[in-house]
Amino acid sequence: MTEKSIEKIKTTLVPYEIYTEYDYVDCPDCGQIGEAWRANLARGHKPCACRLALQKQAYINLVIEPKGSSPVAVKFGISTRYEDRLIKQKRSSIYDIENYGVWEFNTTLEATQAEKDCKLLLKRKVLSKSELGDGHTETTYVQNINEIIDIYERNGGIRIK
Repeated sequence: MTEKSIEKIKTTLVPYEIYTEYDYVDCPDCGQIGEAWRANLARGHKPCACRLALQKQAYINLVIEPKGSSPVAVKFGISTRYEDRLIKQKRSSIYDIENYGVWEFNTTLEATQAEKDCKLLLKRKVLSKSELGDGHTETTYVQNINEIIDIYERNGGIRIK
């Protein structure tokens, strides 16, 4: 692990005695001590309460038939880093997935409320777990894109991508 990654997440590492690829991380922001895989630390991920407090991005991803051009569904949700979520979703899907847009919120509460509103107001689960293993419950029809955008922006989201 590099000094840069340790500096990035501002933690104190205590070596994990049994497995060398793991460390205990003492977070100066929330005070929790968590067990972390070094690769995750290098990416800036924290194994503590701060991890959830950083979900300030909402995204819309298009779910596209392999080798197709038209989306079959839309995946919406919140994340700390939309890029990481996109990679994870691609791994667990039989479809191709592309990012359509990202909205940034001032607070996690705003982002969480936007996601809750989408879940409440939209028909969801249009894909099964076998089609999209990570997040299939936040899939909806392509026709709902404008409504998702409206919900995000009504809750304070600013489009950043």
